[in-house]
Amino acid sequence: MKTLSVKQVAEVLGVGPRAIIKRLDKKQLKGTRRLNKFGTEEWWIYPNNEIKAALEKAGKIDILGPREAYTDADVIDLEEEL
Repeated sequence: MKTLSVKQVAEVLGVGPRAIIKRLDKKQLKGTRRLNKFGTEEWWIYPNNEIKAALEKAGKIDILGPREAYTDADVIDLEEEL
């Protein structure tokens, strides 16, 4: 499943990176932490319906890759998981 950086999600949602980190802390977004090339952990976010809609509106849905490469099952809906 494709993940997006904090910076990418913040840009598409029109908020700052700190707002995205807070949403991750509050479990409003789902993500994973990975080491970058410098050995520092960074958050990578799984797209949810809100992010997907914002990407479509901004004309940036191709960030997720070709439409054939992902399905709606790849989009995380936290409300369904609870």
